[in-house]
Amino acid sequence: MAMWDGYAENEALLIRGNHDAPSGNVPRRLLTALDGSDDDYAEIAVGSGRLDLAARIVQPTNPLTSRVMANRVWHHLTGRGIVPSTDNFGVLGQEPSHPELLDHLATRLIREGWSLKTLIKSIVLSRTYQMSSHPSEAGQQLDPGNVWLHRMRIRRLQSEAIRDAVLAVSGRLEPTMYGKPVPVHLTSFMTG
Repeated sequence: MAMWDGYAENEALLIRGNHDAPSGNVPRRLLTALDGSDDDYAEIAVGSGRLDLAARIVQPTNPLTSRVMANRVWHHLTGRGIVPSTDNFGVLGQEPSHPELLDHLATRLIREGWSLKTLIKSIVLSRTYQMSSHPSEAGQQLDPGNVWLHRMRIRRLQSEAIRDAVLAVSGRLEPTMYGKPVPVHLTSFMTG
């Protein structure tokens, strides 16, 4: 099971992927793409090394994790990430439109103890997030794709927000946590 931390064991190198042609053990180590160093990862004496890997991924000297997280929060709130290719920060991904903003949000996320709530609050209270979605004539001429954020993007409202708004207007919204749900209207053709 993934919840159980296994014992430390190095794997054998299989020549050309052939299981009949092993060529000695390969010591466990962190990917050099994440760590940047060339030291081996064999000093892990206890467990599989998952906890050590997680600690290395979120350490403050690794900027990638905080940048990806901050970009995903920005993407969720505004409809487009600072790096538009949210799933690809590599060579094939797109360049960030505002690299300084991305670095600011990433360092703030680390400084605030990885609190997503604090990051979301700072973005939502920003002038950029609170801008109107009506485009100005000059803004449309200079930035038709809204890359430089001269207005807020128009986004679809999620179904949960629409449902809650309808229930609030009708007086049927239950504001207490873990309250009773609104009964679903079932016809004779529906089951459930």
